Amino acid sequence: MPENNAPLITTRPVSRRSALRTLITSSGLALALPAMPHAGSTEDPKPRFIFFSKPFQALSFEELAQKAAEIGYDGIEFPVRPGGHIEPAAVADQLPVAVETFRKHGLALPLITTGINRVSQAQQTEQVLRTAAGLGITHFRMAYYKYDLNKPIPAQLDAIRPMLKDLIALGTELGIKPLYQNHSGSDYVGAPVWDLYELLKDYTPNQIGIAYDIGHALIEGTHSWEIQFQLLKSYIDTPYIKAPTWQSDRNRFGWAPLGQGIIPNKYYQLLKTHKIPGPTSIHVEYIETSGPASHPTYWQALTQDLNTIKTKI
Repeated sequence: MPENNAPLITTRPVSRRSALRTLITSSGLALALPAMPHAGSTEDPKPRFIFFSKPFQALSFEELAQKAAEIGYDGIEFPVRPGGHIEPAAVADQLPVAVETFRKHGLALPLITTGINRVSQAQQTEQVLRTAAGLGITHFRMAYYKYDLNKPIPAQLDAIRPMLKDLIALGTELGIKPLYQNHSGSDYVGAPVWDLYELLKDYTPNQIGIAYDIGHALIEGTHSWEIQFQLLKSYIDTPYIKAPTWQSDRNRFGWAPLGQGIIPNKYYQLLKTHKIPGPTSIHVEYIETSGPASHPTYWQALTQDLNTIKTKI
């Protein structure tokens, strides 16, 4: 388990408006400050349904925003990470443009997906998070931690704790909340869920949350998923929705359109009962092609999944 050798960078708190003004000045962008509300203010859009825009990284911000608004989404979960729609090194120049473009089309950008899981220069942690917070983005999805299965698990969790502590402290200072996604797999921290609870239990849900992925939860615990939900429910901030299905011809789990997989109706009832604070994020994983030629198929899938989820919650 890698160690975090970069100390938490301490800086004086900067308001989002001041940070945005600095970004605009340095990048030469002519954005209208009055149109950019503080995160958490009553002016913020409150999106109900967003989607992960990873399949559309070849599109311009304008093309992405136009189509997302056209098919009826409230906002976008946007990749700002190595290999993402915006690279970390370009965040100060490009993220303000993306935010303004989305908001022009009535779309919220409450959540960015990052490659960040510690405070470090290598991950450009402070630059990415300070820029995002300055633009009113309130949440970021963290990169995963992974286990070395040849080493004791408890010791590896202990090694993660100081990295997580520093990241939560920086997020709290800047006003942007980290989210960790549970993911199925043999070496993912958070796959069995109990380990994720052990890492988060010393913090409040206002400090860190979970992007709770019901698809991965069902793969890891087809019958025990509700125990996992109950364990984590106070930390669940943003539900990720994708439907797993058993592919008998491949002898493995795969993905299906919403309504065709194995998400039980009881899960949707729990989401309504517990009134999860964040938007619901749709992730289309069942299309196996990529690139611009696949875009019409993805847009059709996103439209279909949005219509389905609206009947559920």
